[in-house]
This record gives sequence, C-alpha cells and structure tokens, in this order.
Amino acid sequence: HLPGARHIPRGQLELRVDREFPDPTVRLLAYCQYGKISTLAAATLRTMGYTRAGALDGGMEGWARAGYPLEKSPPRS
Repeated sequence: HLPGARHIPRGQLELRVDREFPDPTVRLLAYCQYGKISTLAAATLRTMGYTRAGALDGGMEGWARAGYPLEKSPPRS
C-alpha cells in the first residue's frame, strides 16, 4: 500500500468515510490496483461533499512502476 494510507474498502466507503475523515475539505486520494475502481470511489466522495477527492492515475501498479515507495505492513483500518 502507499505510505500513510488508510484502508477503506470500496463497499464500505459511504458508511465509513465521514467517521474516518469528518472534515470534508481534507484532500483525499483514492487508489486501487490499476486506477479504475478508485476513479469511481473519488467521484462518490466528491458527490458526498469531499470536493478535494481524487484518484491516483494508473493506480498502485503505476505508482510502483514509477519507483515510488510502498509499505508492506497492513494499512491502518
């Protein structure tokens, strides 16, 4: 996972995001393996009022290919 990431499964996003991030002005970056599902998640977040939500272009695969760091420990839930 990306350093500092918090894991919120896509199926739980609408139920948990306001508890995890009560400030809707916070910058959120959604990501998934290839950048497809995270695009939908970011759109959902923006609909919910998180106007600074975005998706990682290329997903985790693109991030790793670019040589950016990854963490192997489980992300915070």
